[in-house]
Amino acid sequence: MKSLITRFASMGTILSLVVAGSSAQMLGLPGTGSQSLHIHKGAISYFPAFNEVLAKITASCTGGTGTVTVMITQSAAQSNANMPATGSGDSSVKCDGHARTIAVSVSANYANIGEAAATAMLTVGASTVATAMRTIELRFPVIEGMEEEQGGND
Repeated sequence: MKSLITRFASMGTILSLVVAGSSAQMLGLPGTGSQSLHIHKGAISYFPAFNEVLAKITASCTGGTGTVTVMITQSAAQSNANMPATGSGDSSVKCDGHARTIAVSVSANYANIGEAAATAMLTVGASTVATAMRTIELRFPVIEGMEEEQGGND
């Protein structure tokens, strides 16, 4: 049996693969100089004991450094655990006029696999320059080769 450290040592690689594979197509992010925000459809509900969700966000802005704030609300009906969950988190983003994709860690007590409502806000300086809302899917990352069918993940 692999140790927990070994299983989660490549979390960065897993995050990239799972979130990239489950994200919605980037729509309407114009080129250089525009202020825009996009919430990707897929998110990772990882380390449920720590109540963390990683939301994939693409932002485009100008003016140095911005802040993306993400709020997630999951009703009991949307959760496979039948428990409501809410939470928020933020991350900085480089505002150089290019589309930048970031992972925003959201502390959401009781978040579980299922759907959730996500709202994101992009702030540059003291101004909110873009907002977005969408229904997302919370998933758990699967380590390749660890599925039960392959004798792993016991």
